[in-house]
Amino acid sequence: MSLVVDNLSVHYGGVRAARFVSITCEAGQIVTIVGPNGAGTSSVMNAIAGASEGKVTGRVLVDDIELSGLSPEQIIRKGVAIVPEGRRIFTSLSVDENLRIGTVMRKDRSEAIADVASMYERFPALARRRMAAGGTLSGGEAQQLAIARALVSRPRYLLLDEPSLGLAPLIIAQIFEIIKELRKEGLGVLLVEQNAVAAMELADITVLMLTGELRKRSQKGKGQDLIADYFASTLPKEGADAR
Repeated sequence: MSLVVDNLSVHYGGVRAARFVSITCEAGQIVTIVGPNGAGTSSVMNAIAGASEGKVTGRVLVDDIELSGLSPEQIIRKGVAIVPEGRRIFTSLSVDENLRIGTVMRKDRSEAIADVASMYERFPALARRRMAAGGTLSGGEAQQLAIARALVSRPRYLLLDEPSLGLAPLIIAQIFEIIKELRKEGLGVLLVEQNAVAAMELADITVLMLTGELRKRSQKGKGQDLIADYFASTLPKEGADAR
């Protein structure tokens, strides 16, 4: 069982955001994509989730089922959920209402309600803020809510786009522990993360993405060259304004 991205390309008008990207994420595996700002990582994640505003070519398959051309709602029903960059929770709705929105694609209503309850056990911070508006949550609480909202759709594969963005180190460690737990439960996790060192420690496989293309791939514990290339890619180019 696997999520397969095959020769995926994304264009916005004449701008190429991603070119011929191929990745496989197995069930119970964490695959991390690292890359600097503008590398095209979010474009790839949105294209997989059916949420791209650009022209997408190539194929995406989940457990041998073709996803290409399906709507985001249809892709959720096929078992793929995304936690987008910036979380995008509904700030005017309560925590509980946000979670219930995550179940709207499900027909098994009684089990869906039970899954919402289970999220409060997994994320005690959300249980304490159950009736609070999403806009009043801290960054860490909002990220937990975004993950929980994705999980109540019962995905087999979870896309996480920059889950550590804007969070304190202690909260980042908590979020990464949650991701490890999801792997133990058999979910496949495709993770985009700029915190390259921490991401590689977490991942089974890490790939480096630069200027829209995958440049290097490493197994867990063997990524020294990949890390060196990543940090080199973030340095100002010669003659560029380094401010």
